[in-house]
Amino acid sequence: MRLSKDEIRKGLVFEYKGFQAVICCSDQLINLALRLRYKSYLASQMIEENRKKVFIDEYDAQSNSHLLLICKDGECLGTMRNTIYNSYYNWNDTPLKVQFRKVLPTYYEHDTSLLESSRFALSPHINSRDSRIVMGLLFRLQQLVQVAENVSKCLIVVRAKHADFYIRYFGFKTIIQYNDYGFKIPLDVVLLQADCPTTCT
Repeated sequence: MRLSKDEIRKGLVFEYKGFQAVICCSDQLINLALRLRYKSYLASQMIEENRKKVFIDEYDAQSNSHLLLICKDGECLGTMRNTIYNSYYNWNDTPLKVQFRKVLPTYYEHDTSLLESSRFALSPHINSRDSRIVMGLLFRLQQLVQVAENVSKCLIVVRAKHADFYIRYFGFKTIIQYNDYGFKIPLDVVLLQADCPTTCT
């Protein structure tokens, strides 16, 4: 799961102390993000094995989705997906819109622009120090996407046991807690929301 410098340059947004923050804009980058996601979710026993060794859904191929990737020394260490809900993408469906449109109808009116963050995954072999750095870099990269896409709110679903971390360090607020049965094992999760910055400093 290693990348050449030339391939990284295709989607490189910024670098930080040897880490590269990348938006997947080529088939190879997208495939590597999906393979990293598969390995991470499989190691956590959240999905079953499959022959293709990728974890993909219908939203990954939509034009309003961006796959983010953090690399170091050519190795893919972390990924997540940003899915945009706004007029530019003709108000295309998003994962949380489909799941919560009846519970949160005001979030998906056509005068509201949103970014949904999902499919967060870290390499099963990453060390604890790098995992914290990679998580911070993914959210820094997401901030840049938020500003570029001119969205006003960000929604994310996380495991309930991790919610306090997102609330404390990234300024999220709890909307609803529920059980997610979309994986191999049911997960106790929390839907969080944060206002998006209009600029990045």
